[in-house]
Amino acid sequence: MTCIVRSDDRRPLVLMEQDEQAAILQNVAALLGTKKGTVPMYRDFGLPMEYIGKPMTIAETLLLNEVTEAVRKFEPRATVNECSLKINDDNQYVAELEVEI
Repeated sequence: MTCIVRSDDRRPLVLMEQDEQAAILQNVAALLGTKKGTVPMYRDFGLPMEYIGKPMTIAETLLLNEVTEAVRKFEPRATVNECSLKINDDNQYVAELEVEI
């Protein structure tokens, strides 16, 4: 099944999610929104966010690499098919992933 996950998706966190698909998508969204090194006792979780502040074409390439590696490591039940960057109304990057579950 193919699903879209965005970094600006702010769904409420559901602990002990019973629906496996929803749990996977929640994990991928949390990964997208977490800067590596900011989670106490789990400093390796998240994205390095090296793409921030770079030109769009470079940022997309960096993001794809960061996201693919992070999803492979932290949520192996999902596979990244596509990854793109958009700019929201606040002039901030928004990552949009197409993941296969």
